[in-house]
Amino acid sequence: MFLPVSNCLRRSLLPFAILLGFATAAPAHAATYYMATPANGGSDSNGCTSSARCATFAHAVGFMHGGDTLIVGDGVYNERLKNPPNGTSGAYTTVKAEHDFGATFHVTGDWRSALDLYQSEYILIQGIKFQGDPTAVGSMPVGLGFTNHIKLIRIAAWDSSCTDNTSAIGVTGDYTLLEDVHVWGCARYKVLIFQSNHTVLRRVVSRYDFHVCEPDWGRQSSPFTSYDSDNSVFENVIAIDSGINANGNQVCDSLFGGIWWENHGDTTFNGIVERTGAVYGSIFLNNYSMNNAPNSPGPNPVGIQSRYKLSGNTTTHTERNNVYWDTLSGGSYGVSVDAGNAEHPTLDLQHNTQGRATGNYYAGNGFTLGVGIGNMCNAPGMGCPSTYASNTFMNSLVMSNQSYGNVGEPGDYNNYWNNGSGGNSHYLAISPGAHDRAVNPGLLYLPRIEGNSPLHGAASDGGDIGANILTKYGVDGTLWGEPGFDTLTTNPLWPYPFEDVIKQDMSSYNCAPTCTAGNYPNAVRGFVLPDSNTSAPGRLYGGSRTLTSYIWEYLGNPCPGNICNYGQQPPSPCDINADGLVNVTDVQVEVNMVLGLAPCINPSGQCTATQLQRVVNSALGGACVSP
Repeated sequence: MFLPVSNCLRRSLLPFAILLGFATAAPAHAATYYMATPANGGSDSNGCTSSARCATFAHAVGFMHGGDTLIVGDGVYNERLKNPPNGTSGAYTTVKAEHDFGATFHVTGDWRSALDLYQSEYILIQGIKFQGDPTAVGSMPVGLGFTNHIKLIRIAAWDSSCTDNTSAIGVTGDYTLLEDVHVWGCARYKVLIFQSNHTVLRRVVSRYDFHVCEPDWGRQSSPFTSYDSDNSVFENVIAIDSGINANGNQVCDSLFGGIWWENHGDTTFNGIVERTGAVYGSIFLNNYSMNNAPNSPGPNPVGIQSRYKLSGNTTTHTERNNVYWDTLSGGSYGVSVDAGNAEHPTLDLQHNTQGRATGNYYAGNGFTLGVGIGNMCNAPGMGCPSTYASNTFMNSLVMSNQSYGNVGEPGDYNNYWNNGSGGNSHYLAISPGAHDRAVNPGLLYLPRIEGNSPLHGAASDGGDIGANILTKYGVDGTLWGEPGFDTLTTNPLWPYPFEDVIKQDMSSYNCAPTCTAGNYPNAVRGFVLPDSNTSAPGRLYGGSRTLTSYIWEYLGNPCPGNICNYGQQPPSPCDINADGLVNVTDVQVEVNMVLGLAPCINPSGQCTATQLQRVVNSALGGACVSP
C-alpha cells in the first residue's frame, strides 16, 4: 500500500539524501598498476605496484576497476590484451606503454586478437604494438567488436592471417579514434571500418604487403577500407609503397585502392547505412594492383574507389587536399543500386592532386586505368542505375596520367597537364569546364603548390588549384563531433610524427614464412630502403631517408629545409642548394630561378630580385632575412 510522506518527513530526510547522493556519485580514486616482463622483474605473485610489477595482463586486469590505468613495461607479452574494465566519459580506463612503442602483445593460434575489445567502452590504449599470427586462421592484431568511445593512440599492428577475411585493425563500433597508428604485413584489409559509426583515423600510415588470393576473399583488398559505415573521417593518413606482388602474382584482382569505400545499404547488421564520409590532407603514393588485363572482373584502381551503394539524398562524400600519385588510377567514382533502393549521393572533390596513373585504358571495366579521375556513370561501356544529387569536382590538379586526365567526371576550375598520348588527352566522355586550365603547374613537391605557380590563388575560392598538405587536420585526441575534430590546424605535419619507428618496423617485416615463395614483396622497399640506395627519393636534402623526405623528394627536388629539419639549426633561406653553405653557387642558382631558367625552389615559393639581393648579401657575409 502506498503511504504518502509528509513534508516534515521529507525535510528531515533531505540532508541524508544529499549525503547519500554524494556517497554514491563520487567515483573512487583511480588507481595505477604496473606490468613488466619476467626478465624485467615482473611476477604474478606481485601486487602490480610500481616496485612489484605483475607479469601478465591476465593477472593485472583482476586488480583494475573502471577509470584505472595500467602501465606496461618494455618487452614482449605473449598473451591477449582483452577487455579491461569499462571506463566512463569522465574517466577512461587506460592501458599504455611505459615508453611509446616499447611494449608488444603477441598472440598465436586461430581466431585470436592481440588486442581484443568486445562491447567495451571508454577505453584508451596508448603506445603499444600488437602482433598477430600470420600462419593461423582468423588471427588479427587488433579487433574491436561492438565497442564505443575507444581511443587507440600511438599503436602499431602487423601480422594478421595471410588467408581469410582478416584485417590488421578491424573496427565495428561507435565513436572510435585511431591516431598516430601504423600497420603493415599480411591481411586482406590493413584497416577495416565495418558497420561502424563516427570513426576518425588521424595520421595512420598503412602499407599493404601480402594476402593469399582466395575465391571468397581474394578481391577488394586495400590499405584502408570503410565498409557499410557512416561518418568515417580520414585525416592526414598515408597509404604507401603497397601492392607490388601483394598477391604473389596469383591470378586474381588484389588491391582495390588506397581506400576502398563500399556500402551495401544493408541495415540488417548493426543498422548502419552510410551517410557521410571524408578524406582530408591524405597521401596515396606508389600503390599498384597486380592484374588489370581486359578480362579483369571489375575496375581495379588505386586511389579512392567509391562505388556507392547508398540510401537517401543526404549522403555526402568529401575529399579535399589529398594527393593520389603513382597508381593505376587516381580515383574512381560511381553510383549503384542495392536492394532496389534509389540512391542519389553527393560527391564533393576539391583541391586534390591526381597524377602519374600508369595503366592502359579500355572501355568498360578498364575505364579507370591510367586515368587521373573516372566516373563510371559517364564512362564508355559503363553506366550507373541512379544519379548524383550533387557532383562537385573543382580546384584540382590532374597531370601526367598515362591514358587520360578525366573520363566522365564533370568539373570546373581544374588544371590538366601532360595527360595521355601527346600530353593533351585530358578528357574522354566529358566536356572541359568553363574555367579549366591547361598550364604547366611547376609542381616541385607533391604536398605543396608553389607561390610562383600559375595555380597559386587560381582556384574558385581564391586558394590554390591542387593540394597543400602542410599542417595537421584535427585536434589531437578528439573523437568525431568534439570541437576541432576535423578542422585544419596550424600545427606542422612535417616531419611526419613517429616516422623513425614506422621505418624501423616496416623495414624489419619478414613475409617469407607465410607468403608465396619468390613472389612476396621485399619489405625493404620504397621509403624504408637503406641510405646506400641512391636511386630512391629521400637523400637529396643531405640526411637519411625518412618518410617525410621520401614524399617531399618524390619529384626529384631536395626537401625544403623547413620541412626536413631534424633538430638542426633552422637552415638559412639563402642556402638555396641546401648544402649548409651560402656562396656563389647559391647566387647563380637564385639568378637562374629569378630569370625563369630553373624552377623556383625557395621555401617561400618566391623568386624575386629582392630575394636575389638577400642571397648576394649573405654570400658576402651579411645576414639573410627570410622573404
